[in-house]
Amino acid sequence: MTAPAVYVLDDDEPIRDSLQLYFELMGYTVRTFSSAAEILAAYSIDWTGCLIVDVRLPGMSGLDLIDALHQRGSRIPAIVMTGHTDGGSLRHSSEANIVAILEKPVSPDKLKDIVATLI
Repeated sequence: MTAPAVYVLDDDEPIRDSLQLYFELMGYTVRTFSSAAEILAAYSIDWTGCLIVDVRLPGMSGLDLIDALHQRGSRIPAIVMTGHTDGGSLRHSSEANIVAILEKPVSPDKLKDIVATLI
């Protein structure tokens, strides 16, 4: 089994980089990805920790990615970041491993508190 990590998926490089630095400074292992395809290619059933996923991505959406991981047997909890919270996203959260849906810009302290409860 792998050590718990924070897996960050966002197509915006500055956001990925800032989240990586933020969580590494707190002592977490962090892996970043720029697309759903990239994370699916790297995924292992042994992953533990949590996902931080943007909803809007080129190609597969963050919500579709969470579904795809769930179909592969993943039970890793996900924190979803979005600029557009809607009823569909909220309904989706009850069907998958989504523990929080946060509107951008995301408060780093709120994100830190949620991650701390998951890892």
